[in-house]
Amino acid sequence: MSAVEVEGGNQLVGEPLTASEYDAREYEDKECRCGGCRSEEGWFMVCLCCCRVKLNRLIEIFLLGCVFLNIVLAYQPLLPSGLLARNANSGILWTLVSFVYVPLMAFGANRGVEYCKCGRFRVGMFLAVAIAWVLLILPILLNISEARGLEHSLQDAIGKSNSPDPQGSSFHFFRWMLSSRQVWGPYGDNTAGKYKETKETYTFMTGLVERKVPDIDGRKIVCDSPTARAFSGNLELDVYRPEKPYKVPGGADAKSPIVFFVHGGAWVSNDKDTISWSIAYLLERGYAVVSPQYMYTCWGYSWLEMNEQIHTAFNYMRANATKWGFDENRIFVMGESAGGHLALMFSYTFDTHTTLPCSTWKGCGIRAVYDLYGAKGSPNCGLFEKLLTNKTCVDSPEHVDMIRPVKNVKNATLTPPTVTIHGTWDLLVRYPTSVEMHDELEKAGVKHHLITLRTYPHVLEYGYYGLPGQMNRYAMERVLAAEGL
Repeated sequence: MSAVEVEGGNQLVGEPLTASEYDAREYEDKECRCGGCRSEEGWFMVCLCCCRVKLNRLIEIFLLGCVFLNIVLAYQPLLPSGLLARNANSGILWTLVSFVYVPLMAFGANRGVEYCKCGRFRVGMFLAVAIAWVLLILPILLNISEARGLEHSLQDAIGKSNSPDPQGSSFHFFRWMLSSRQVWGPYGDNTAGKYKETKETYTFMTGLVERKVPDIDGRKIVCDSPTARAFSGNLELDVYRPEKPYKVPGGADAKSPIVFFVHGGAWVSNDKDTISWSIAYLLERGYAVVSPQYMYTCWGYSWLEMNEQIHTAFNYMRANATKWGFDENRIFVMGESAGGHLALMFSYTFDTHTTLPCSTWKGCGIRAVYDLYGAKGSPNCGLFEKLLTNKTCVDSPEHVDMIRPVKNVKNATLTPPTVTIHGTWDLLVRYPTSVEMHDELEKAGVKHHLITLRTYPHVLEYGYYGLPGQMNRYAMERVLAAEGL
């Protein structure tokens, strides 16, 4: 029988221990002793509660710490590094844990390798690894049903699609596992890939001036964002031409449909080339992309003036579309964040612009609006509402509704089909504002669809092989080629 020391003497319990069991107990005591730190022979590091582990474990602990650091970054909704942690790192880390770390440790334990023995340390590490494994894949599990049902939900909302060379699935799991570190996919290191070298830039407005913006709520309003462009009295737009002609069903060449994209940046920063998803993917399939500038609120321009500038850019593009080889009667308006707000307002207020060459969104060739987490505003006259209305909402609260897309939804004749993609953890543009807008679209009889991504934050689509990036590309392509639009 084995003797176990207890208070007051020895007590005999259990069966006799073999020599190997005595060795294992001695090993266990030295390898990881919990409950009161004490000095042991050799060098040790303190790890978890009051456990001591040998220095040869330090590398393993450090690597697991890096995995958990990535998880912490991935689950916080504000820092831009979280987007890379979630969409670019998590897939490859999950793969390494699943198919390298766990099999190696299991194989070593099975072969009797001392380092891999199933002692307290190894059990603790496997528990930590199991938690990390679940957290790395949890966003995928929470959204896989949305991804798998995307084809049918889009078809029900906007009709059947005949896209040239479409992405076959809304989510390729193995690409997430193995290729997620490729932020721009196979297209290099930027949104346009090789097409960046052949883009053309045109000036569509001149003679604009910078205005002084009065302080708002004690805050001095200046354009000091590191991503803000320098002021210029001219406004430009970038034109990206596809390398190959657009193919209609049946294989015949046709003029390129146009993606008219409005960049984001809280109306105070970024530029026409700030795009968080790969436009090279669309260019490769025969679509054209046009992206205009607009004046910032911190230069003294209201949303109404920005809207007029977007209209001017749109008219310039449409007037030159035939010359560029584009289809002026198949245009899709897109925007992200603040640009999504301007894209929605531009498309929803066509009936108020009597000076346009074409008086309705349909008459101007617009087929749909694709909104990437566009700002929908709030019913209150806050900082951005004051900026966007030049403070008129202070004395005229009804002016707040003028800048809210949800308040400009009318009917299927005056409001174009709208598809929105939005994450539920977006702290900059609240997800419920998109739900509210799509409820209004439903009531108005407008074709619409809201793609919901649980636990994802702002700019969710950044990362080509991340789940949102793949779903965004899949949905965007189906909208562009929908037969009913």
